[in-house]
Amino acid sequence: PSRDESEEVWGVDCIVPQACEEKKNSFDRRETMALPKGVPPLDDWPQRFLVTKEELSTGEHSPVCSGSSLFDSDLFTGEVIILVRGSREQQRASSGKDEDAYFRGRKRQAGVILTGVFKKEVPMNELTIGNEFDRGIRQPKPWQTNLIMKLIHRFLPHCTLELGNHPKFFASVVLDAKNMRIRKRQETLSPLLPREGVKEDLSLLGGFFAKGKRSPAERRNYFRKKENLKKYSFSPEYEYTFEFYQHQLNFVDYKLLLGVIDVAWITKGQPFQFLIKSGSQIICKFHIWSENLMKYRSECNTSY
Repeated sequence: PSRDESEEVWGVDCIVPQACEEKKNSFDRRETMALPKGVPPLDDWPQRFLVTKEELSTGEHSPVCSGSSLFDSDLFTGEVIILVRGSREQQRASSGKDEDAYFRGRKRQAGVILTGVFKKEVPMNELTIGNEFDRGIRQPKPWQTNLIMKLIHRFLPHCTLELGNHPKFFASVVLDAKNMRIRKRQETLSPLLPREGVKEDLSLLGGFFAKGKRSPAERRNYFRKKENLKKYSFSPEYEYTFEFYQHQLNFVDYKLLLGVIDVAWITKGQPFQFLIKSGSQIICKFHIWSENLMKYRSECNTSY
């Protein structure tokens, strides 16, 4: 298998602090801290995870239950489809659907396909994707921290980590995207086709990319050189499509490395995001919730 689709196997059990284990045993859906405005109660979720879109102007959430979601910001307007691999029962129920086709025969746990147009030129070296945890995170055990850092070093060598009271980690979009495509802008956006995924094509960038068909690996190697990345900008003349996916984190139970690490405990019940920014300006922000997150939200003095 390719590096992007490979999977690490670790022969150790998940370790959760005793206090958290007691919380898990006494978990009651009604006792969790309030969810952000617009996130429905846990009993109303259609399955064990939920994707929500955060409105940038109000901070209010709206569920993204199936299919694609339109979004608009000061810098970008577009459409996104977020696919999360469900439990085995959910996978059987989705047989024959787009999400089933997207995950079948692959080790991916989640995938995102985004397409749209920029409203003005944005330097490529300013566009980032990542996560922010405004309420801080817990410090995992040393062996867990070492495993996490090894994962980041191996799969996200271009990622920037900021710890402290408001941890965040971000990576360049053009380095993190598994596939990218550029087309001439049309009156309507190209349809999102998760069954087919995104075929890499950056020939309209010219130069290095116009000299022959370039693979995603060649694109990443080229843009790892800062002098190359600074040459390019995203232009309003084109439509851009990005595909992202990962296979390390299971969003149904928020476990990493085949259940070795309980990420929900580390984030204090705060969800991972699909967050794209240009500098400090947010382009889109989606949240991936899990029932397992609720087990730890009551331990945090937060409504988020």
